[in-house]
Amino acid sequence: MIGEVLLVDDSAADNYLHKLLLEESGLVERVSVALDGEQALARLQAAERPPDLVFLDINMPRMDGWAFLDALQAMDLEARPDMTIVMLSTSQNHVDRSRAEANPLVHSYVFKPLTSDELVALVEDLAKE
Repeated sequence: MIGEVLLVDDSAADNYLHKLLLEESGLVERVSVALDGEQALARLQAAERPPDLVFLDINMPRMDGWAFLDALQAMDLEARPDMTIVMLSTSQNHVDRSRAEANPLVHSYVFKPLTSDELVALVEDLAKE
């Protein structure tokens, strides 16, 4: 069971679909949404406890997924929240996928839309860690 999931995506339709999937899975207690990297960083800084899992889109206005990851990496290690980050994107560009997989903060790269099978596999994988 995952406590909180943060969806970081500027697409209302994608957020609706993914939030519904997460809530109906029975594997997640809470789902919150940030519409870009700036909102996500503000939520993380204001939260008493960071989310357990973040699904991060790449292409967003104001602060995209890459800038969000850069901002997290720039944080002092003690201040950096301990959470699992999964890139959730429509980009099938191999450069994006390679860049995400090379980033030490990124657990995995998943194509939108997230499916229930992928969610179950991810939860099982996280339980092993």
